[in-house]
Amino acid sequence: MRGLGPGSLIRVVRNSATIKVGSNLLGRVIDAMENPHDNLPPPVLTEEKSLYSLPPGPWNARI
Repeated sequence: MRGLGPGSLIRVVRNSATIKVGSNLLGRVIDAMENPHDNLPPPVLTEEKSLYSLPPGPWNARI
């Protein structure tokens, strides 16, 4: 890359380490590419979460 070197300022535009999530995943069987393996249509997932998010606390879990 031309113009990029030590001391260059960079800006993160998007976190690429995310996964799509949603309640439509409950009970579903999908692979890493979101392909369903349960003979149902692909789930509609509108929310993304970082793979590096902190897990919810045990008292905040919804059952």
